[in-house]
Amino acid sequence: MARRLVLTLPPEYLGLCREYGLDPAALLRGFIADLCEIPDWADDPRPDGYTSHGADERDLAWAWFERCGYGQRMEDERREE
Repeated sequence: MARRLVLTLPPEYLGLCREYGLDPAALLRGFIADLCEIPDWADDPRPDGYTSHGADERDLAWAWFERCGYGQRMEDERREE
């Protein structure tokens, strides 16, 4: 089930996107797709625009997630099993 979320983006992020000619929403969709390991089907793209940038990018997004401590809960739950 999809959920719509409205964010106020900081000027630093918008400036970065502007400097590199990136669409702020597309950049966030790409990161979300990498983190969630959404496949990149070039021959059959998703209508919502979510597509991974590749295996290395998926690994790096997950490494960021874990390094920030977000993956710790999952590790704790695995240890309890």
